[in-house]
Order: sequence, then C-alpha cells, then structure tokens
Amino acid sequence: MYPILSLQQLPLDPDLSRRLARHLAYYHLALPIAQDEDHITVAMAHPENGTVVQVLAAVLESTVIPVRSDPREIKAALDQLWADHGDHPSASLIFWGESDAISNAHRYATALGLTLEDRHADRLETVIAQPAKLIAIAQQTPPIEAIVRSKVSILALGCESKTVPQRILQVLRGHIPDRQVLDRVAPIAHAYDAEVTLLAIASPPRLEGRQLSSDFVQLLASDHPRSAQIREYGQLLASMQIRGRRKIKQGPLDTLIVDEIHQGGYDLIAIAAEAYGDFVAQILGRVTAKADFLIIKPSE
Repeated sequence: MYPILSLQQLPLDPDLSRRLARHLAYYHLALPIAQDEDHITVAMAHPENGTVVQVLAAVLESTVIPVRSDPREIKAALDQLWADHGDHPSASLIFWGESDAISNAHRYATALGLTLEDRHADRLETVIAQPAKLIAIAQQTPPIEAIVRSKVSILALGCESKTVPQRILQVLRGHIPDRQVLDRVAPIAHAYDAEVTLLAIASPPRLEGRQLSSDFVQLLASDHPRSAQIREYGQLLASMQIRGRRKIKQGPLDTLIVDEIHQGGYDLIAIAAEAYGDFVAQILGRVTAKADFLIIKPSE
C-alpha cells in the first residue's frame, strides 16, 4: 500500500525535478520530489508499477523510492515546472515504407487530424529521428521489435492493409498511458464507425499466507482503481457514440494478449509501451496475425 502524499504545499527543487525528462514525466505522471545520497523519492500516479519504477531508476541513475500522489496534482506541478521551457513541436504523421501502403497511412492521418509527410525515400534511421508525435512504418520493414525499442515517441506499425479499421483492440496496461492510447484510438474509431474492445488482464491467483488472492476478483470490484478506469473508458466511448465492449481475463499477460489478437480478428491493436518498449517488442515478436499496430511511447 502507498499512502497518498499531497503536493499542494510541498516545495519542489526544479533542478531535481527536471532530471526526469519532460516526456517521461508526463507520460508516466511522475515527479522527483526529494533526494538523499542513495535515493530519489518520486511522486507517481501508479507507484505499484514496478516496470516504470525500474525505467525511472535507470534514467535518474539512482534508486527510486516511489510514493503515490494525486494525478491531477502531479500534472499541475509538471505544468508549472515546464511552463517556461517552450511548447512541443506540432504533431504530424510521417510515413516510411512501401509506397503502395501510403493510402492506409493517409487514412490514419485524416482520422487523427494530422498532416502526412511521405518520407519513404529516406533512410529509416533519419525518419525515426524526427520530432514527430506519430510515425507510420509499413510492416514490410525490418524487425518491428527493434523499431519499438528506438527513441520514436509514437509508432503506428502496419499500414499494409487496404481496408479501414472496423475492429480495434486496446490493451489496458493499468497505468496512465492507457488514456493517451485511448485519445488516439477514439478519433479513429469514430471516423470509421469501428468497434473498440478494451482488454484488461488480471494476474493468475497467488497464495498470500494461507489465503488465495485474486486480482480478477479485485478488477470486478466497483471500488478498485482499475475497475473504475475500465468503466471510465467505456463511458467515454459511449459519450462519443463509439461501439465498445470490455473484456477481463485472468492469466499470463503476454500470452493472453497474443491469444486475443490471434482469435479476435482485429484490424488495429493499440497498446502503451514503456520507454524501452521491451514488453511490446516481446508481444510483437509472437504475433502472426495481419493487423495494424498503434504503439504509444513517451512523447519527446
């Protein structure tokens, strides 16, 4: 359990707080607030996410002590911290790949309200170095898993299918970037009247002392944070008149995601990735289904 630490009256050290790059801070809603010789205390919206804690520790080059703070307070503190450091570059969709796949990239750009830059004649290394928020890369390119591990902020992988997306799967990882994924998925679903499936996965039952504990039961509880998140996203889709449904499964995260992709007949799979993209790369390495992928990563 992580008690909630209010940031409203907490003085911040700007130099310390800015040691965490802005794109990672906003992506994970994380804010360094204190430091001693061996540790950095970081206020997080989801301190229980061990993978993110490891990413922050590597970036900060220090052991991270996570504490829980209200996401709205973290966002407000970040807005104040970075207010005088310029805006992000305007977003566009950069296309790289076979020229006959550009029509699909153009459809996504139109649905997302972005301009499309055709850069398929350039080297891939040049394209993924661009400060764009969204880069579309055709599936014919060399290993997608390696591209996911690059520094590209947001990737739309695929773009080889010739049909508009009618069935979309969004994998809910259970942390803040899920909402950033939904913000990209929703306009695509709305533009093409696609159905969105929200997939949440609970870990297998485990023995704690003499009692069997189940995240699946907690996900069904109305007061559980992840249960509230799933309901919120479903309500958001309904408010936009987007057809949607929710699935909750229990078992190994990677295996169930891959199985759902293979069995579900989806045209577009959307998922949030950590900064290094290792988990999503692992998923993509096991998927053989023909589909487009929208991989959200921290924005530069």
